[in-house]
Amino acid sequence: MNIMNKLLKYIRYIIIIFSVVLAIVIKILVQRSLPLESLSDIRLGEIYALVTLIYLYLTLLVSPLYFNFPQTPFRALYVKARRSLGVSVFLFAALHSYYEFFKLLGGLSGLQFLSGKYLFATILGIIDITVLALLASTSFNYAVKKLGKKWKMLHRMVYLAGIFIIIHALILGTHFINLSNAIPTIFFIALIVLMVLEAFRFGKYISGHFPKLSEQTASYLTATIFLAAIIYLYLYVGSGIAGHHIH
Repeated sequence: MNIMNKLLKYIRYIIIIFSVVLAIVIKILVQRSLPLESLSDIRLGEIYALVTLIYLYLTLLVSPLYFNFPQTPFRALYVKARRSLGVSVFLFAALHSYYEFFKLLGGLSGLQFLSGKYLFATILGIIDITVLALLASTSFNYAVKKLGKKWKMLHRMVYLAGIFIIIHALILGTHFINLSNAIPTIFFIALIVLMVLEAFRFGKYISGHFPKLSEQTASYLTATIFLAAIIYLYLYVGSGIAGHHIH
């Protein structure tokens, strides 16, 4: 068995183990650099949130990437890794929720101190972690076989969770206070790339249901809508303040 075959066989386990080790290493490093518990809790919540976004992006990128560029290397490996990447999204989202919601906000009782968009963003976060928990718990072969055709329909909820996570991050995320900084800039460029790739995939789907609409036209219309949504997020949603400032 060559290296690629071994990777294909064990890639899901490798990713899960790597994610768990990464979470532990982050915790150790942060707590060593910030001995004061309140400060380390804030930083851990921030870092786990950022890692959640990275894993989510890698999860969502698989289908549009290989739809538009089928000859891209490591297709089989990346596609097989997708479920474990999704489980890792839940892992880091759960860790982020623990530090931000339970340690800093104080759990459900802390919701009474939030108002307006901050309460809205927090509720979106609660919905997100619920959806991600459902998807993670059905990411294994037994669930795939048990659910059959319903499995794909269920796991399309990741797109809904993705939208909610983006809105949640833009309103409450410390990294998005100043959208001109490096992390928000990279985030929006990556988001634009993802949306353009998705637009061409959706374009083919739409033209298949509306034969009078060409695939190219459908793709351009979809891309325009997606890009308009990103601009809206950038200009009107991404003006939130850091979650820990609220606390």
